[in-house]
Amino acid sequence: MHYISIIGIVAMCSFAGVYAGGFGKKRILFFLEFKRVLTLLKGEIRYGMTPIGEACMHVAEKTEKEFKNFLLAIGTDTREKKEASFETIWEAAAERHLPKAYFKPGEWKQILTLGASIGYLDVPMQLRAFDLLLDQVEHGLDGARKRQEKDGKLYQTLGIGIGLMLAIVLI
Repeated sequence: MHYISIIGIVAMCSFAGVYAGGFGKKRILFFLEFKRVLTLLKGEIRYGMTPIGEACMHVAEKTEKEFKNFLLAIGTDTREKKEASFETIWEAAAERHLPKAYFKPGEWKQILTLGASIGYLDVPMQLRAFDLLLDQVEHGLDGARKRQEKDGKLYQTLGIGIGLMLAIVLI
């Protein structure tokens, strides 16, 4: 029975290390998809001259679950809540559907700022706002890649090492 608990401790510590190391990969994939969504939205606005609510509905058809729900919420709310500002619709959809865990506080603030700026600007200024956010997402993506290269294997090794160290202490 004693050995089974030791094996369980090693397994749990190893799992925790692998999970912590995998979070960086998930963040990278999230930012890649977010960049794609912003690029698609920008294209809808620039080339299709589509209003932002409709553009969100069109792009939602081409995206993954997290962003699909986010964009559908924006598109639906812009149709139904004509008295609400786009900024409040954007913020509410972001709060409900985008996982804050993937964003640093400054990045999250920029996401909300985009909603404030696209809601009332003309098309050229909206496109500039998208460009600014795309630059920020690219910067976040570069940071996430560097951090994953640096810390990804470290977390996995630490998890396994701590599990083995606890196993030795308990034996």
